[in-house]
Amino acid sequence: MSELKPCPFCGNVTPAFMRQQGRYPAKGQMVCHGCGARGPLAWTLEKAIGTWNAMPREDDRGA
Repeated sequence: MSELKPCPFCGNVTPAFMRQQGRYPAKGQMVCHGCGARGPLAWTLEKAIGTWNAMPREDDRGA
């Protein structure tokens, strides 16, 4: 599994995977408990981490 990057908005290092409530199987997404940011919905934890890690971050923008 990939290493989880911090939140791209607030830098929180402990985002969590949250499943949608409702029917099973349910999609889920990475959620930052620091600022409330959410990643794209995904069917698996690995896919959710991959899309979360792909979100642009300040250090990626070459300020």
